[in-house]
Amino acid sequence: MNTVFSEERDMYVNGQTRYTTGQEIIYIDISTDKLSTMPAIAAARTLIHEYIHADIFRKLNTKYPTDGELDFKKTFEKYETEKHHNTMADLYVNSMKNVLKDFHKNVLEGDYNYLTNNGTNPLPDSFYEALAWQGLKQHNVKAYTDLSDSRKTELTNSLNTYYHATTKNCPN
Repeated sequence: MNTVFSEERDMYVNGQTRYTTGQEIIYIDISTDKLSTMPAIAAARTLIHEYIHADIFRKLNTKYPTDGELDFKKTFEKYETEKHHNTMADLYVNSMKNVLKDFHKNVLEGDYNYLTNNGTNPLPDSFYEALAWQGLKQHNVKAYTDLSDSRKTELTNSLNTYYHATTKNCPN
């Protein structure tokens, strides 16, 4: 889609995942106009974020949940608001950080090599973690608000230091 409007948020968004109870298909809509103007690593973060929303819908609506899915549901149900985003913050930020780091290094090699002087000055994990928090922290998720001020400052500084230098170039 060229643009995605979230009626729930009353704004245009990078992406949105939709599921109708009882259906088998989970839809992910991506605002191509927004993603085409952001750095490739940020576009990857949006895709990962929306995929996790789809996985949350899948885990919540499976007919025969595993023990892991039942544990997941307990985490999900403990929140009264922003259930998806709070659960994502609790359970997925570290995985998102690791996936973004790996994707940057192994798929967006040109961008990674440019930013790291061919890997001799690797980017700090805080950069990838800060990327993972994008799309979550503005929803006032508990896991983020519980971080110390110094940790939030470290994440913000890391994002501000490297984000502007990332490229929009994606491999074919």
